[in-house]
Amino acid sequence: MAPPGLWPDGPRIVQYLAGCGFAVETADARDLTLRAMAFDLIVLSAREALGGSGGPLLTARAAPPVVAMFHPGEEDLGLEAIEAGAADAVALAARRELLARVRAILRRNRPALRAPVSAYEFEGARFDLALAGLVGPMDRRVPLSTKEVLMLRAFLERPGAVLSRQELIDLCMGHEADVYDRAVDCLVSRLRRKLVSVLGHDPIQTRRAAGYSFAPQVRPVRGPVEAAPRGMPEVRTRADAHP
Repeated sequence: MAPPGLWPDGPRIVQYLAGCGFAVETADARDLTLRAMAFDLIVLSAREALGGSGGPLLTARAAPPVVAMFHPGEEDLGLEAIEAGAADAVALAARRELLARVRAILRRNRPALRAPVSAYEFEGARFDLALAGLVGPMDRRVPLSTKEVLMLRAFLERPGAVLSRQELIDLCMGHEADVYDRAVDCLVSRLRRKLVSVLGHDPIQTRRAAGYSFAPQVRPVRGPVEAAPRGMPEVRTRADAHP
């Protein structure tokens, strides 16, 4: 659970929920966007959820449920947040109500939260974590190199987030020596060609001077995933010659 952003009332919300036995972690807006899938539930101010960097969390299919907090007299903001995709909205002064709503949301999601993510689906394609493989329509399998697997997973775990080249180096290449931005661009280019072979278009957006982001909506799949039938055709591209 992450009441992030530390708006003026944030520390009191953090203290209250922690005192109720929850494992509470705070995150600034940037960290929250990158790590949203690490949380079971997110608490945001309604203003931040609607107009700030937390907005995409309301519409992202892969994001955890969001509870929007509003000041007394700003009930319309809470309703707007719910209409935009928040799981619930609670007045800042209603601490016991917040506790009840949080517990109810976590109870509803408990079975899904227990099951780990086993795959990600997007636009008819599936990325299976256990097999580290990309499967397209008609169960066509596309082989990926180790670094391509790490990069695709980084994008799928943070759909819509802009990942800088340095972040991609940290996530995909670890502590390798002499890794430059150009190496990241080449890896993105190879992954793009394979995704295009599956989707028919490029899902990775280039953000000038900022990095890259993954555009499609992503749905995490929890629990076992049915394996693709053996003998189905593999799709290979020229990128396969460069692991």
